[in-house]
Amino acid sequence: MEAVKLLGSYNIENARFEARELLQKVCSLDKNKFILFRNNKIKDSELKEFKWLVLQRINKIPLQYLLGFWEFMGYEFFVGKGVLIPREDTQVVVELLLDKIKQKKNNKNRFKIVDLCSGSGIIATVLSKNIENADIYAIEISKEAYKYLEKNILFHKTKNVNPICDDIFKACDSFEDDSFDFIISNPPYIREDEMYTLEEEVRHEPHIALLAGKDGLDFYRGICKNWKSKLKIGGQIALEIGINMENDVRLIFEQNGFELDTMKKDMNGINRALIFTKCSA
Repeated sequence: MEAVKLLGSYNIENARFEARELLQKVCSLDKNKFILFRNNKIKDSELKEFKWLVLQRINKIPLQYLLGFWEFMGYEFFVGKGVLIPREDTQVVVELLLDKIKQKKNNKNRFKIVDLCSGSGIIATVLSKNIENADIYAIEISKEAYKYLEKNILFHKTKNVNPICDDIFKACDSFEDDSFDFIISNPPYIREDEMYTLEEEVRHEPHIALLAGKDGLDFYRGICKNWKSKLKIGGQIALEIGINMENDVRLIFEQNGFELDTMKKDMNGINRALIFTKCSA
């Protein structure tokens, strides 16, 4: 297929997979139907759209944006320009928190959880799908991303997820102290000097969801400062972190009344998730 060769010539990894995904999109076919009808002649209008999508892709527009959706932990989510793309890295922190919550399955009260920097709502939605006795708040400042957050909540019919469009460092004032059993966040953690070393596809994603000051730690400091009082004593906070950030993030929280509970690596052996327990007010 010419499209596969073209994508490959522009260093698109898995060019065959991406070409098939784009073709399935324009033909409105799932994988099984695509296999059955792959020898059918494509319509002129579909061919025109397919060529346009391939051109967008060689210009490094993320595949996920072109498809309009992406899978995370077995669930499909709407994504597009203005929202962070779901990644397997984030699965590590979600699984870690789910394990901790399930260890407390005998708790008779409803858990109260807040997802900070929620983006498209993938974390809040997956938690909702896996925890019945929980009230979950999903906070996102970007209006563009918030549209996807609301859309995904509606699509997945997650009635116990409460979306909030606000700055996480202001929204904390809306909650009483000792409100939450768990806090989870995949915050921005890219250093300013790292931004233009990222892959071109990543630079198409919203910078507001990536950049976190000169050392990449601004959001960890802010979350610790602004949300500590909202977490119950014994409550836990789960965080996704960047490469080689574990010691710096650990220091921020341990100096402020938290104790490291668990550190978990991603599939590449990189420390990707930390969970802390609040030990003092």
